[in-house]
Amino acid sequence: MTEIQGPAPGFHRHPNHHISIHASDGEWRALQGGIVLAESDRVRIFEETGYGAVVYFPLDDVRTEALMPSDSATACPFKGRAEYFRLAADPDGPDLAWTYPSTYDEVVDIQGFVAFYADRISIQEISSLDNHGEIN
Repeated sequence: MTEIQGPAPGFHRHPNHHISIHASDGEWRALQGGIVLAESDRVRIFEETGYGAVVYFPLDDVRTEALMPSDSATACPFKGRAEYFRLAADPDGPDLAWTYPSTYDEVVDIQGFVAFYADRISIQEISSLDNHGEIN
């Protein structure tokens, strides 16, 4: 169930913390061992103070049959409540992706999107107007 929780309490406590979310002009792919887990030209790039850029894929462009929910959940004072996924073929493996079904007002643009750990999944920009690359 998606839910908006109101203003993020983290920004009140940390006014110098910044988050930006923007659409990418390119097409992106998330791969694990040669298996495409997501591919989209509708990703959102999420940038946050102290962290590298994160690519969020629309849930409709994620191969959800290849993933299974894990028991993990976290709460972020800037984003909201996160839920995590593992590979369905490796139910005892590590979490590989997350989503925020419940967000604060400032980041509602990532609801319905899934991000992958860039150190566990290969995330590649496969086409763009001006650049090609990989998120590390």
